[in-house]
Amino acid sequence: MADLLPCPLCRSTNLNRFSHWVSLDDGLKEIKKVQCRDCHCEASIQAWSVPRLQPAPAAWILIEALRAEEGHSVTLVCDNPDFNLGPNNAIEACGDYTGWVDRRFEGETLAAALLSAYLVMTGGAIAPEIADALQRDGIHV
Repeated sequence: MADLLPCPLCRSTNLNRFSHWVSLDDGLKEIKKVQCRDCHCEASIQAWSVPRLQPAPAAWILIEALRAEEGHSVTLVCDNPDFNLGPNNAIEACGDYTGWVDRRFEGETLAAALLSAYLVMTGGAIAPEIADALQRDGIHV
């Protein structure tokens, strides 16, 4: 079953293919289906094969975390266009953790700049969902 995506509900790869036959005016029609042997959900192979939504990238999750509190804001600064050996990306963040003054955070990537602001906001703690997103995107803390 390597050509099929894992179960969208339980992520199992223990899948079963089967045919479902439907009687139509012009005869029988075969609908090829897949059923998960673990949670027993099923769908047509066509529906099962549609790529599922990918999880949000770490950068977007960090943006959402940085602006979750009322009044907190994040401004993305354009990439560093002049090769002056400075960081390639920067953001400006404002919130209670910056004393309500715009503060610049820099990094080699947008996610790194966002992460530096996030670490200041949380006092160095990283929420599990953010740690998972960072790991998934290959960003090391």
